[in-house]
Amino acid sequence: MTKSGDLPRGVRAGEPGTGDVGDGGGHRPRAEACDELTTFLDDRDERPAVGRGDHAGSGAHHSAVAEGDNVSDRVWWSDGLMCDARGVASPTDEFEGDLSESVFWGADLSRTLFRDVDLSGVTMRNVRLVDVDIDGSVERLVINGVDVTDYVNAHDPWQPLRGMLTPTTAAAMRATAVELERSWASTIEQARRLTNAQQHESVGNEWSFVQTLRHLVFAIDKWFTVPLDGGSFHPIGLPNTGSADFPWPGLDPSAHPSFEEVLTARADRIGRVHEFLHALDARDTAVLSRQVEVIENGTVTVTDCMHTVFEEEFEHRRYALRDLAALT
Repeated sequence: MTKSGDLPRGVRAGEPGTGDVGDGGGHRPRAEACDELTTFLDDRDERPAVGRGDHAGSGAHHSAVAEGDNVSDRVWWSDGLMCDARGVASPTDEFEGDLSESVFWGADLSRTLFRDVDLSGVTMRNVRLVDVDIDGSVERLVINGVDVTDYVNAHDPWQPLRGMLTPTTAAAMRATAVELERSWASTIEQARRLTNAQQHESVGNEWSFVQTLRHLVFAIDKWFTVPLDGGSFHPIGLPNTGSADFPWPGLDPSAHPSFEEVLTARADRIGRVHEFLHALDARDTAVLSRQVEVIENGTVTVTDCMHTVFEEEFEHRRYALRDLAALT
C-alpha cells in the first residue's frame, strides 16, 4: 500500500481551478504530475485491479464514470478534478458505481454527502473530522487508535434492530422479519390516529405516510415478489424518484389508493415474505446463495434481495417516525 510519504514529488492539489499541481515551489501542469503518478504506481505494482460493482445507480445523478473506465485508477484532487491512468484531468460532480480502492489525496471533501455507500475497510490518515455526522451500521470503528464500536452501538437507539439487517441464515432472516413487523405495527397504529388528510400529507417535501407504504410495496415487489416469489408488481407501488421513469411493468402511475388499501397491499406482501422464509431451513444455504435477476439492478443473490428488503423496511420506518412526530 502506498504511504503518503512515498508518493512522488508534486502529488499535491494546486490552486482551485488552475489545472496545475503544487510541488511546494510553484505549479506545474497537472497532466505532467498525473503521468508521473501513473508511472510511480505502475512501477510499484500497486494499481488496483480493474473492476466495477454490480450495483446499478438510480439514474437520478450525473455520473462521471464512463463505461469501461477504471475509477480505481484515479487520484482525486481538491479542486474537483481528477487524473486517471491516461493522465487526463476530468471534472467531477456526483458519483455512482464502484469507487473502491480510489486514493483521495489532499482533497477537500468538506460538506460532502455520502449516502448509501460502502465504507468497509476505509483508511483515513491525517484527516480533520469536525462536525461530522455519521449514521449507519458500525462494525469495528477505530478512531485515533481507540475502538469505539461498543460505545457507539450501546448508545444507538436503533439497536439491536439495526444490527439484524444483514442476516446470513434462514433462522436469522426470520427473526429480522418478525422484529421489523413488530416495530412497524406500532408505527401503523400511530398513523391510524391521523386524519385522512394527514395520512396523505407531505412533511418537508418528503413522501407522505401513504406514499411511504406504497414505496415499500414496490421495494418488496422489486426485490422479493418478482425475482423470488414469481409474482408481479402491485399497481399501487411507488418507485423511488430516481427510477420513476423506468418502464416498471404493472405499475399504475395514476393510482391514488386510500390508507386502508395500501395497508392491505403491504400486508399481503409481508405475508408472502414470511411464508418464503418459514419454508426455508438450515439445509437451504444453497437457496440463499442462488443468483437471481432483479429488474434495473441485474444479477444478485437471494441473500442480497432479503437484505435490501430489510433495509428498506428499517430506513423508511425511521423516516415515517420523523414525519409522524411533526404531524402529531
